[in-house]
Amino acid sequence: MKNQKVSKMQKASYAIGSGAGNVIITLMSTFLTAYYTDTVGMAIAAIGTMMLYVRFLDGISDIIMGAIIEKTNTKWGKARPWMLYSVPLIIASVVLTLNVPERLGDSGKLVYIYLTYILLNCITYTAFQTAHSALLARITLDPNERQSMTSINQIANTVVTLVLNAVTAGMVAAVGWKYVAWFYAILTAAGSLICFFGTQEIVDSAENDGTHPAEKVPFKVSLSAAMKNKYFYMLIIAAMLVVGATAANGTTLFYFCNNVLGDVKYLTPVTFALSVSAIGINFFVPAIVRKIGSHKALIASAIVYTLGFVIIGIGGSNLILIMIGQVIRGAGQGAFYANIFATIAQVVDYGDWKFNVRTEGLISISYGFGAKLGMGFGAAIASWILASGGYDGLAAVQSASALSAIKFSFGWLNAIIGVLMIILSIFLNVGKYSDEMQEALSARMVSE
Repeated sequence: MKNQKVSKMQKASYAIGSGAGNVIITLMSTFLTAYYTDTVGMAIAAIGTMMLYVRFLDGISDIIMGAIIEKTNTKWGKARPWMLYSVPLIIASVVLTLNVPERLGDSGKLVYIYLTYILLNCITYTAFQTAHSALLARITLDPNERQSMTSINQIANTVVTLVLNAVTAGMVAAVGWKYVAWFYAILTAAGSLICFFGTQEIVDSAENDGTHPAEKVPFKVSLSAAMKNKYFYMLIIAAMLVVGATAANGTTLFYFCNNVLGDVKYLTPVTFALSVSAIGINFFVPAIVRKIGSHKALIASAIVYTLGFVIIGIGGSNLILIMIGQVIRGAGQGAFYANIFATIAQVVDYGDWKFNVRTEGLISISYGFGAKLGMGFGAAIASWILASGGYDGLAAVQSASALSAIKFSFGWLNAIIGVLMIILSIFLNVGKYSDEMQEALSARMVSE
């Protein structure tokens, strides 16, 4: 089982599912705030506060979804069926979120925004992302195959981000948000379906076909095992930091290109510089991990990531320095995401090895919960910084203080977060147990 290889078809299908989820992430982190402020006309501080408040509901929805996956036992497996069940939610939530009714007053619009954002983030994305993350640990136990799959995922995610950032503004200008929302909803749903039909759960596969019924583990036992796993908490913080930085940067990206660089068309080359290096590094991440180990690779990626943002912060409005910083930051970001997603599966294995309880659902929510906390805090903090600088979405020209706030949110805020990522990565050393865990778990599965 340890050396069981995953087919190219499964790897591609899993990566397409990851890219589909990244459509939602890119919409929420890059375009949604700008849609609310510059199209709907809402105050940026109100939107930032809304995104933060919703995070408190995430804790409840994540725990519920993790428990649901733990109790799921179908012929398709535990996590995989939720790639199918998420499809109608994806279509409904994306379309409703990006179609705020014009006839509503400001208060009515804000209520509508709260409700649809909760649907998109707390329900739809929670179900999708928790299942997709848990699925990796059930496709294979082989750490090299997992690392390969997460690297391919990051290539898919980066391509999605690059394409969306390049074409969304033009599509909105041409046909409006209504049709763009439908297009992205169907695209995301299709990716989720491809992931469902193209993957197969191997871990505990006998349980899925009914030949060896699964032993029902009480939820309180699964929860206790997850809570005793120290890496469970580290995953929450790691996700909160890296996704928080991504959200803060993404929230500011549109404003930075439009106001600091002077033209929203710069969004494409700025994103391209990030994406090319993020894609490129992931062709080498598996080899780097085999050479220096997953733990050192995680630390190195956090250092490179932070260095890129330092250069962006120094760059101000200098396009050349911004592009250099984006390239360096992209390499660190691409490698960090690839390593952290592989780490999720390692943390699942650690809990199984250490406490004899396998909790893919609950461990996966640690990353999902942290990611959504980060998305909320990152977007909220960036929005508050812009609001404190006096940003006005309906103003023709922004003030000097607003421009300074945009530049700080785009660069230095994320450099500060990067330093925290380096510190956390030093302690997130579950990779050192990898060989020992895989030998023990493979032997256990053979004996059963």
